Amino acid sequence: MSLAELKDRLATIAGNIITVPINRASAGDGTAVQVIQPGQFFSVYGFWLQAADVVSMTWKSGGTSLTGVIPLSPGQVITVFDNVPILKGRSSGDDLFLNLSGAVSVQGWVNLTISKV
Repeated sequence: MSLAELKDRLATIAGNIITVPINRASAGDGTAVQVIQPGQFFSVYGFWLQAADVVSMTWKSGGTSLTGVIPLSPGQVITVFDNVPILKGRSSGDDLFLNLSGAVSVQGWVNLTISKV
């Protein structure tokens, strides 16, 4: 891929990125982003989260874990960003879930695209 093609691809991706708020306070899987149609996949480019108390979190694609357990302390902020996807949907139509180990308030946002690729 040439540099010009790469720049065009990044501009297309940047134009399609959506920001979804996260506001969870219950244990277990909670839908962070619902993929509307079969045949679509999500690609996460970044997220910012803050926990009100001690809790562990795991990102999931449908029922499949995308990350290991990520421990958070009270008031801790976790921030991850990149110009390439850091998490991707595993199966067509999978929703993005944020699993919490306990009923603790976790707030923030996630940047992602939803596409047929």
